[in-house]
Amino acid sequence: MSDFDKKSDSSIASIVTKDGVNEDALDIWLLDGLLSFDVQAGLQAMASMDFLRQSYERLFREDTTGLKKEDFFTTNVANVYPFACLKKSAEYSIVCAYEHIQRFVEFYKGRTGKDLPFEIYRIDDLKLHRTFHSHPQKQKGKWEKEVMNKFVAEDRHYKDFKPELLWGARASIIEEGAKRGFAPTMPLELGVTEGMFEMVKLIFKLSAKKGPPLFSDETLLEIFSKFVEQYKGLTIQRYEAGRKEVARA
Repeated sequence: MSDFDKKSDSSIASIVTKDGVNEDALDIWLLDGLLSFDVQAGLQAMASMDFLRQSYERLFREDTTGLKKEDFFTTNVANVYPFACLKKSAEYSIVCAYEHIQRFVEFYKGRTGKDLPFEIYRIDDLKLHRTFHSHPQKQKGKWEKEVMNKFVAEDRHYKDFKPELLWGARASIIEEGAKRGFAPTMPLELGVTEGMFEMVKLIFKLSAKKGPPLFSDETLLEIFSKFVEQYKGLTIQRYEAGRKEVARA
């Protein structure tokens, strides 16, 4: 039996017991199941984009590393089509994550007549980003709601560290689930996958000058893996700091 099957059995066992169905655990199972894949895809896309941007800007700087961008690249890594695919995947994950949560909140209230009995981390901020990405025709104009005008005026649509919002939304749900005896099937995790590695390698290839690759596969995997590990650590650190700030408010 695979690890996934074992975790799936564990999740089901926390819902269906000898005493019947644990409705509290079932609610968390449904909500976490809706979120898990979109959160994972969003985190992977965001980590890949930030690695590409920082590699381009920091590794190839004549003033610090002695490496000139024009000696290695024909265009910025952000200008090639696969990078745009990563960007859209990240934006789509934010929209889907918020919509899944909102639909579940409506479902829960319809079933129980009550509001969701726990807080989802920075859900209002996730909603702002969802609204921004859902209405691209308004992004440079005036919004009907003043909260969105303020959001754009403060440049939060790109200054906010969005991995924190995705990680935090799912982490807060998993933590609530633990109180109800729920164990998630898919862990909340971030690491380099084969798909991430191949996408990053392709983007470097398409933006670089013709010739040998910028990095060997071994070197690229090593520096990419170290970056993603640090990126995950920063995401968790930001989430934990945010939780403390919310608790003090």
